[in-house]
Amino acid sequence: MKAAKICRAVIMSRAKRYRFGYQAGCHELHTILIPQSNGCRPPSCERYKALSRTRCCRDAVIIAIPRGGIPVAVEVAMALKCDLDIIISRKIPIPFNTEAGYGAVTEDGIIVLNDPLVRELQLTREQIKHHAQKVMAEIRRRQEVFRKVIAPTSVTGKQVLVVDDGLASGYTMVAAIKSMRKRGADAVVAAVPVSSASGWKLVRNEADEVICPIVSSTYPFAVAHFYEQWSDLTDKEVIESLDTLKIPARGHYD
Repeated sequence: MKAAKICRAVIMSRAKRYRFGYQAGCHELHTILIPQSNGCRPPSCERYKALSRTRCCRDAVIIAIPRGGIPVAVEVAMALKCDLDIIISRKIPIPFNTEAGYGAVTEDGIIVLNDPLVRELQLTREQIKHHAQKVMAEIRRRQEVFRKVIAPTSVTGKQVLVVDDGLASGYTMVAAIKSMRKRGADAVVAAVPVSSASGWKLVRNEADEVICPIVSSTYPFAVAHFYEQWSDLTDKEVIESLDTLKIPARGHYD
């Protein structure tokens, strides 16, 4: 699959900016094609055929998860010269530890939960709904800001590459993948430079393919630890990134 191969090359070049070196617990995955026969759910012949079909790169749509996924996704879109769009998917934070999450919610209301953690936290449905609504308020705010710069692109019947700057728990990516399925994507590829081992395992059970050069089993895991320089992007930086690289409002890279 030409698009996936080029995407992996871009992700690999991006990964060179990480300081992973040869630290214990890290390994590079050279072959990451994961058909659905992984034991966690039945094989999907149609999805696998769609994924394996040779396509023109322009048939793919790059979907970035803001904010951190924007710079990575822009580079992938430049290399593939194909449409770029966004999916706002955010973690649902644990009330007493907002840096951690017990699930994720997308802009179209898809909620994915870490069920064992939800049971451990003894959260009720009402509490989960309340937490998700608070996250949705921020999602709507971001939609209003980012949609002034980049318009929605249809993914119906297309190959989609969902790009982020890394996977920690993986639930934000899983929610985004489910959103793409709901919107009619033909095949969904998850693409990130780095992931925790648990996040990679979770996402590979949902995506048709996972592109991830570096999977780390180190604990505790943080995406930021793999960057030589790390700071949370602002809305302004996201918009500047799109503007600087001339991503038009319709989402297509020229």
